[in-house]
Amino acid sequence: MTLPVFFGLDFGNHSIKVVQIKGADKKPQLTAYGSVATPFGVIRSENLEHQKQLAQVAKELTKSVGIKTKKVVVALPESAIFTRLVTLPQMKEEEIESSIYWEAKQYIPVDISEVQLDWMEVGETKVGDITQKRVLIAAAPKTLVELYVKIVELAGFEPIALETEAIANVRSMSNSSNNAKAIILDFGANSTDLTVMSDGHLLFSQTLSTGSDALTKSIMQEYAFSKEQAEEYKRTYGIDEAQLEGRLAATLKPVMNLIVEEVRRAISFYRTHSAQEAPAQVFLVGDGAKLPGLSTYLSRELGLGTSVGNPWNNIDLGDRFGKELASGAPGYSVAVGLALKTS
Repeated sequence: MTLPVFFGLDFGNHSIKVVQIKGADKKPQLTAYGSVATPFGVIRSENLEHQKQLAQVAKELTKSVGIKTKKVVVALPESAIFTRLVTLPQMKEEEIESSIYWEAKQYIPVDISEVQLDWMEVGETKVGDITQKRVLIAAAPKTLVELYVKIVELAGFEPIALETEAIANVRSMSNSSNNAKAIILDFGANSTDLTVMSDGHLLFSQTLSTGSDALTKSIMQEYAFSKEQAEEYKRTYGIDEAQLEGRLAATLKPVMNLIVEEVRRAISFYRTHSAQEAPAQVFLVGDGAKLPGLSTYLSRELGLGTSVGNPWNNIDLGDRFGKELASGAPGYSVAVGLALKTS
């Protein structure tokens, strides 16, 4: 199925991002992108005025960057989505839906009637001499889907698809790198999403409870800084031990160690439940990925090759956007992945 002209829309706790790409199934070419600060306290709010405010900001953003189409692919927050990779025996297409329903009922920790269920085939695996299908099941609370559709429609847009952030990140990082198998760590404000990808498919995802805002709070408490001062110090010096005689790094390490332990547990869980070795490469994405010293720290602590993911690799930026995006902007990974959707 060929999708109509559309753009990707990513609602984040701190920023809203949009990306439009043409020729995604050939040589992807960037035609528009942009971001704007998210109004405080409006994300996932049930207050109608908050929803209208969020919709208006998104509408103004698309207008300011020159996006004319109203059709959009939207990201749903990974922390609210239930995902599970299952294996199914070879069967007729009409039998798959029933099998997936029973698999979902077994693994999803809420009433199946309260979620919107979707799935995709992500290749095959062999169990002994028998080839089985690998199917990724995703379930989103219906209330969440309805909320995001409502906000998008309030903005005057037409949603043609809703995807999880993990699926968008996999598409983005798969397009940008030659590494067929990798772990993606998406550093958000309130949480960190861990995703395992292989050959362009999502194999595993888990939301970790600590995000970059915890680092800001740690600096505020230690130095009695305002939030703005703490953010500035975090962005400038990060966890780089060569900066400020290592004092700020020492302040941030207890929080970073929490993230590292959660990552280790998630990787161990993946190994146990998939009977596969976890990838040796880690891509850092999200607005928190450019924290100074982060990739060096995680590489040392996890014993894995770690680098900041660049979602703009293998995308024709042209003269118009090339210089602006030379630094990579890993925070655009989800929006780029949405804009690269081809079916």
